[in-house]
Amino acid sequence: MQIFWSTFSAVLGLIAIGILGFFLLSRKFLNENIFSILSTLSLEISLPLMIFSDILTKFEPSQQKDWYLYPLYWIGTTIFIFVLSYLGKFLSPKEHRKEFFVSLLFQNGIFFPLAIFSTIPSFNSYKTDLFLFMIFYAAFFFNFFSFFFNGKIEKLNILKTFHPVLIATIIGITLKLTGISKLVPNFLIDASKMVGAMSIPLLLLILGGNIYVDLKISKKFFFKTIFLFVLLKNFIFPLAVILILYLLKLPKNLSTIILLQLAVPPITALPVLVERNGGNKIITNQLLLFSFLVSPFSIALSILLLYRFLNF
Repeated sequence: MQIFWSTFSAVLGLIAIGILGFFLLSRKFLNENIFSILSTLSLEISLPLMIFSDILTKFEPSQQKDWYLYPLYWIGTTIFIFVLSYLGKFLSPKEHRKEFFVSLLFQNGIFFPLAIFSTIPSFNSYKTDLFLFMIFYAAFFFNFFSFFFNGKIEKLNILKTFHPVLIATIIGITLKLTGISKLVPNFLIDASKMVGAMSIPLLLLILGGNIYVDLKISKKFFFKTIFLFVLLKNFIFPLAVILILYLLKLPKNLSTIILLQLAVPPITALPVLVERNGGNKIITNQLLLFSFLVSPFSIALSILLLYRFLNF
């Protein structure tokens, strides 16, 4: 049960930071306009620097000889999530079907696992594996969201494709493979670590603040849709992948990363993109909020079941 309580505590800490963001905005300590700045700082500066410093200090290609396969595992995981999401959307009311589908499909696959791996000592070594696994996720999310939401194929956005997260990962890997990483001054790596450490708290403050903004204009809660969504996203999805992982017998690090892709709440940028594409931002935010609130228990339970079934 130790793994359950460690995971529960780690995710509960994320909720505490989100509540702080909610409180700061509700009491007018922060202005709503600042969140766009904080989002840019977190996603395009802080997170890439965290990835860069982590790869330079922890990635060892000679010891992780199958590292180049990790993006392929991500592709397989994404296909599995798509199938479950496509089937799951038919359980939702028709008026919420698009929002329901993309909320199931696009998970918070970097920040939630990263926070858990950073908090639990036995998971610390998984951070670099996560970055390698998720190297193409940002490009996939920003370029193909509109297609999955309304069927429109937009022109490939170079800036979104070569997102700072992707660039930082590629630079870090290249420096390690060529041995040039040894020439990078320690003070640059230390500075990158310190700035990178801000990424998770910043994003969760933004999440809490955005929830406050959206709740102010919410006239009602769609509890039937919310219940079905949380049941699928937080419980059925992880249970389904545990059965697959039991059959595949993958290493502990990959099994844990893949499980979390199925168990974590939707990505925090989802309500904004839903609104930009003409969807219902309010229901999307409610799905995100309740999945987020239930996640400490559901993620901890999923990890416990994985470790019990696979004898880790």
